[in-house]
Amino acid sequence: MHRAVSGGWRSALFVCDCGQLAYFDVSANLITYLTGPLGHSNAVAASAVNAWPGTACLMPVLGAFVADSWLGCYSSIILACTLYVLIAFGEEHDAINPRT
Repeated sequence: MHRAVSGGWRSALFVCDCGQLAYFDVSANLITYLTGPLGHSNAVAASAVNAWPGTACLMPVLGAFVADSWLGCYSSIILACTLYVLIAFGEEHDAINPRT
């Protein structure tokens, strides 16, 4: 692969488009997921949906600050992936065994 024909702005635009697609996909389905499988009330689900845009916009800034100040690039990636897996499994466990 030659550097002249790969990477660059095409790759950057692809990454940005995928990030926006993921953001809007979660936004569109969050209320249904929270009220359906997780069994939250409409009020709690609406509150979470309202908090989603702020959280999605601020977390990259917080992550960049922590990565640049303390952890470094690779440690930050490992920490983020670990947190993602733990949260995903926790949510899946709550969906399978809902609280009464």
